[in-house]
Amino acid sequence: MRCFLIATNKAQTPYPVYPLALACLAGALIEAGHEVEQFDCLGQQENVRENLAAAIGRFQPELVGLSIRNLDSEDSTRPESFLQDAVRIMGWVRDNTPAPVVIGGAAFSLMPERIVNLLQPDFGIVGEGERLLVELADSLAKNMPPTEKILRSPLAEAPWKSLSFDRKISSYYLKRGGILNVQTKRGCPYRCAYCSYPLLEGKQIRTREPEAVVDDVLRLERDFQARYIFFTDSVFNDPGGSYLEVCEALIRRGNRLPWTGYFRPTRMKREHMDIMKRSGLDAMEVGTDCGCDATLASVNKGFTIT
Repeated sequence: MRCFLIATNKAQTPYPVYPLALACLAGALIEAGHEVEQFDCLGQQENVRENLAAAIGRFQPELVGLSIRNLDSEDSTRPESFLQDAVRIMGWVRDNTPAPVVIGGAAFSLMPERIVNLLQPDFGIVGEGERLLVELADSLAKNMPPTEKILRSPLAEAPWKSLSFDRKISSYYLKRGGILNVQTKRGCPYRCAYCSYPLLEGKQIRTREPEAVVDDVLRLERDFQARYIFFTDSVFNDPGGSYLEVCEALIRRGNRLPWTGYFRPTRMKREHMDIMKRSGLDAMEVGTDCGCDATLASVNKGFTIT
């Protein structure tokens, strides 16, 4: 089945972010024998409507997937909802193909019923899409569509195994900083009051094989000329220490790319920092979030300033 995947995100603050979800979904579909075309609205933003229509016309999809990453800008000083962008993109898709449309992504998983009512897709996938999207494509290819409109994915152990990065999409991000993304794990055991990661990915950490992670890093340097890697884990330095296994694999395989990620300022020993630096650690995004113990406690951060 010909599957056309669209990343609807167009936010560029604080910087443009490669749509890693498309690589995960495309990899799963291709591994299952389906044909995939990927389309990134952010990289096509100057003429997105015309480029989308042309791409759909060339590919003639039998299934279209829309990934909605964010509900809004999360900026109280400049609030902006992104759902109207999704509404417009859905309209453009409907104007150009009769293929069924399935929507998913982090934003959709947070409020699926409301977004289904707003966008009126044929199907929606709540949670991880790698398995359910393949099952949906398989069933549609057999003319046996599911009876449910909203499909809910149980959390699976490392379902994102075969990633398919897109050269045309990556070129946009490489020209704006050279950063491409890799994920080493999903899940977050912490209870920060404002965060949706545990809801989206579960509270139990599920890791990829370190060698598979390093395969992605080296491939992005070799085949895509990436100059920097961002590990997109909710928290890179997990309490079980799987992040050190990734770093040791990067060292063994001679990684040359600098990298960064999200860090929690706890349990980091000097020897751990040394391993990370030798593996390519160049910067850290540390989730302190506030500057006094009372506020840290009120948002359930689980650590103090000292």
